[in-house]
Amino acid sequence: MSEPPSAAHSTGVEASTKAIVDSLVRRHNLLILVVFVGALLGLAIRQATPRVPLSSGTLLALGMARIALPLAGLVATALYTNRLLTSRARQLGQAPASVTDVTPLFERSKTLSMALLAAAAVFADACLAVVARYVDLLLAAGAFGLLLLTRPNMRGVLSFVEMVETARCERFARRDEAGDNV
Repeated sequence: MSEPPSAAHSTGVEASTKAIVDSLVRRHNLLILVVFVGALLGLAIRQATPRVPLSSGTLLALGMARIALPLAGLVATALYTNRLLTSRARQLGQAPASVTDVTPLFERSKTLSMALLAAAAVFADACLAVVARYVDLLLAAGAFGLLLLTRPNMRGVLSFVEMVETARCERFARRDEAGDNV
């Protein structure tokens, strides 16, 4: 027995979305491996080279950069994602949001998030080659942890659909409240 056309289309869309999410997961896993190996290399370099005295100002600047970079990455991703989602909600008009509409947005947003957090984590790893105190290890682990927490999955795609749909509905509700039904 064959499936109805709508079910076959739905399965194809889900398969396409799943393939994109699987690709994102593979890239995410590769970034995690790169960051982990970078931390090991940073520590190995630190152990193999003689200590270079650093001023307290330099240590403070490195510490602040290792705190600020992951946070800046999260803020930049949030702003970019918000812009993508509200733009898509405007483009959809009266049509409801679907997984097909939102999957490319999810892919772009997750790619940006992973790239920015991986860059911050690699910077923290590079700092380990210069100075490796407990605080430095914690800062590197924090950047690595944020990267781990951004693992893409299908629930993320579905939450993007819900966010676009909410933005779309809120837009029409505001328009109706203003009495402008154009």
